[in-house]
Amino acid sequence: MVEITGETLANALLVLILAALPSVAWFFQVRKKMIRRQAGLVRVFEQVIGPRDQRYVVHGYLVGFTAEYWVNRGPIKKVYITYTTPPYHAFFYLPIIMLFRRREKLEVAVEVRDSLGVKGEAHIYRRGGIDVVQLVYKDVKQSPLRRKLRRLKLPDLGAEAYATEGEALDLARELWRRLSRLGRCSGSPWCPAGGLYWR
Repeated sequence: MVEITGETLANALLVLILAALPSVAWFFQVRKKMIRRQAGLVRVFEQVIGPRDQRYVVHGYLVGFTAEYWVNRGPIKKVYITYTTPPYHAFFYLPIIMLFRRREKLEVAVEVRDSLGVKGEAHIYRRGGIDVVQLVYKDVKQSPLRRKLRRLKLPDLGAEAYATEGEALDLARELWRRLSRLGRCSGSPWCPAGGLYWR
């Protein structure tokens, strides 16, 4: 049986205090960078998309947000963006981030108007995280064409799809290819993933 003395407790408390000092300095330094990064992302999205209205939902503290942009201009009806990041500001969480290779994720979904003249519906997504899959499943369940949607594997795109037969899938594939070329970033956390939706 191990006896815990007052000296052992004092030493343990001293170790905790010494370990806490770098974590406090780390927290404030990294917190500032994370806030700047998210604010920069929001500015870029709003400049590029030029929404008529927007809604943001913050996920936890410094770990990301979901943005919903109402565009209603040209072929684009709405744009959905989800950005998530590991809690880099938590110093003692860093070994877990490195062990599980967590990284930032940026997911973009574009909802296009019927005025494109394309019949059908297509959802293309990369199975990168459970949140993407859940978002697609939820959207598919609410679709008026849900009985006609088939689940497909698209190995040439490194993606999967729920789609009807015909031109909606062809157009979605082409848009995915173009977006992938824009987002080709060799392992950078900013590589896009998400879905392209037709209704």
